[in-house]
Order: sequence, then C-alpha cells, then structure tokens
Amino acid sequence: MERVGSCSVCGKNAAVNTPCVDKEGNLYCYECSRKQNKLLQGIDQYKDDNGRYITVPDLVYGECSVFVCENEVSAYLGGGTESFYLTPAEQKLPLEEIIGILRSYVDKGWHRCSSCGKELRTETEIAGRPLFAGICCEECWKKHLELLAEERRKGYICSMCGRPYSNCCC
Repeated sequence: MERVGSCSVCGKNAAVNTPCVDKEGNLYCYECSRKQNKLLQGIDQYKDDNGRYITVPDLVYGECSVFVCENEVSAYLGGGTESFYLTPAEQKLPLEEIIGILRSYVDKGWHRCSSCGKELRTETEIAGRPLFAGICCEECWKKHLELLAEERRKGYICSMCGRPYSNCCC
C-alpha cells in the first residue's frame, strides 16, 4: 500500500498521526490540520489499492477534533491537548454536530471537566490537569490527588519514573 504523501501546506510527510483532507482533496499533516478553519475529514495513513484516500470516522475543525475508535467517541480541544467530556446523548450525535458543540465552547472560552462533565466557564475553575489531556474541576482534582496518595501508600509506583501508576506515562 502507498502512503498518503506530503502535506499541501508545509510539504512534510502527512502519513503520521491522523492526516486529513478537505472537500477539495487537499492533504494536511496533523500539525497543519489544526490550523485550518474548515471541516476536515480524517484519513488513514495509506491509500487503498486504487490510490484513493481511505476515510476514517474522525473530523477536525481547527483546534477541535472528534475521533471514533471501536464505537467510542472521543473529543478534544486545543489540538488534542484537552480531553472534552461528552454526555451519553452527545456521543450518539453525528460527528459534525459534536464539532459544533466543541466550537461553541472554544468561542466562549469554556471547558468541561474530563471526569464528570461539569462546565468550567473560567480558567480559575480549572483545578488541575492530570495526564493524557485531562482537565479537572475542584472535586475531581481532589479525587485524583486522593487516588495518587492511595497508590503511594499501597506502593503502586512505577519502577521506571517513581510516580504512582495513575500519574505515570512510561
């Protein structure tokens, strides 16, 4: 199978992470796709046997992205740096509608707690950021810190980095 090729903006190899295409067929690498103010379709890193892009159920619009993996929908803001909690009802919406919800939060400067879904309307309401794009309200951050303390007490510590397993990325 042939790799998808070079990004139409920067010229770098686009066959890394999740490349995207627009309606006109322009190819974007991961980084350049996050800078576009238009809806982009995620594609596989390889073309099919006929040289066509293979679409995947992922959409990107600027800093907002929605991914589907094994029927689970995940949403992110900040180009993937902030996990966005989706309610069970939102997870059933068409991906384009989910992108619309994400964009409305970006426009307002709001966030959602990655653990419970509470709306965080100011930066001061963000109590902490656990690993892997998490963002927590005060209550969930306290629970996260309690979990880390419990893991330390029980000796659930990574032998490579010395951190509790819930705070380890080894």
